[in-house]
Amino acid sequence: MGGGGQDGKTAILIYNMQHFRLVGFLALGFIAFAEQPELRLTQYVVGIRLKGPSWKADLGTEEGRRMIEGHIAVIKKMTATGKLVAAGPFNDPTELRGLLIFRDCTIEQARQMAGEDPVVKSGQITIEFHTWMAPPGLKADQ
Repeated sequence: MGGGGQDGKTAILIYNMQHFRLVGFLALGFIAFAEQPELRLTQYVVGIRLKGPSWKADLGTEEGRRMIEGHIAVIKKMTATGKLVAAGPFNDPTELRGLLIFRDCTIEQARQMAGEDPVVKSGQITIEFHTWMAPPGLKADQ
């Protein structure tokens, strides 16, 4: 970001706009169903993965490969519990790195499971957790 204060302000503004777009996208899913008269909503926990203070994009190194293998193992473990219903990276060059969607658990339970990820433990990734209401039967892949 080049040492100037303006660049830092621009980066923060861009991050906030991207974060706002993500929250808006999730809200649109809710609005689409909110007009139904007998709407029953299920509570999910959403984890928004962000670049952390120790972020490194070093997947080509031995350490990077170990980190990614550990990350995939944790994703598989969370999926096997039945609590993680969707996970994946964002494909744009921003601070936002990925999304996790959990069901039948609390924010604390999701934080504990996701905290086992070596990229989270190392500080390369941080995760913001939020509750999210959506119609029951959310399908990650139809």
